[in-house]
Amino acid sequence: MSVQTEPRKNSGILAFIERIGNKIPDITILFIDAFLIVCVISAILSTMTFD
Repeated sequence: MSVQTEPRKNSGILAFIERIGNKIPDITILFIDAFLIVCVISAILSTMTFD
């Protein structure tokens, strides 16, 4: 006969990392966002001349 115990609440650094990881979006969305930001910055800087 097995004794079931309640799953204990995670605590510590691994639980913190897991909570943060669950809040950030999917990696694909992060790459698309970074690509769009680089495109906008590139468009703005392309109008400027640097001497």
